[in-house]
Amino acid sequence: MTIGWEEAARACRQYPAGVSTDGVAYTHNHRYNLTVTTDTGFVVSQARMLSGLSRRQVALMADLAPSTVLRVERGELDPTITTFERVLAACGYRYGSSLTPLVDPDAMLAARRILEPDSGLPATEGSATYAERWERAGLLAVDGRPKDRAEIARRAGRLSRLSHRAGARRFGIVEWQKVARVLRDNGKEWAMTGGHAAARYTNVANPTWPVFYVDDIDRTASDAGLSPIETGAGITLIPIDDITATGVEVIEDGAHWANPWQVVIDCYGGNGRMPDQAESMAAVLDSSSVR
Repeated sequence: MTIGWEEAARACRQYPAGVSTDGVAYTHNHRYNLTVTTDTGFVVSQARMLSGLSRRQVALMADLAPSTVLRVERGELDPTITTFERVLAACGYRYGSSLTPLVDPDAMLAARRILEPDSGLPATEGSATYAERWERAGLLAVDGRPKDRAEIARRAGRLSRLSHRAGARRFGIVEWQKVARVLRDNGKEWAMTGGHAAARYTNVANPTWPVFYVDDIDRTASDAGLSPIETGAGITLIPIDDITATGVEVIEDGAHWANPWQVVIDCYGGNGRMPDQAESMAAVLDSSSVR
């Protein structure tokens, strides 16, 4: 009997061994990892191609041998759920009934701490794990400094897709300046990010997707007269948190702009031309005194 991967993972945690009450047989090893029938090789290969990473890069970040990743992709090795999830996480995805972008705030926190060592952001166990993975992948120098700032931001962006952030909601398009005025007048924490924020540093593309971090999405939507939508062009509101609120720049006209490296991470996690904006903005930050 074939079941969904998420259902199997839940069963693995619920039943220590043998057969569950619904009669589905599960196979465990000594660490209670679970193997289920699915085309894991195709899923892993698809995730890796979507991520643009080599097998060696994925293996380094997943703490596996490159040959293991190769064998899984070829269908020569049936991975445990732990190995399967580690490989997908290294690619920036998770798997339920289909591949879904993995969104992990610890990856964003790890990148912010690496890119801005004086930010004061506290480490978590999860952020430390990402830093270790990136060190194994050769992205960090011995002293912990990034060898390539843009690549660190790119990895974090892939693990922090804007449209999949926790609590993110999309609304019908209005002038983004109207939303900014409402947020300014409300006096709450907020910041603009994404393409419009990147446009302060680069003109590589015309921004079309306004994204705001806000303290109260419901109040902001009500005061700005926003209507929720499921698809199509719109404005995205994301709950502001300790990470995204750190380093916000408030300028004379009352506009609040997210920290520059946060903007780069967010653009890498965006769509359309936003990754191009991220690339260009990262180059600007690297060549200037802005950090």
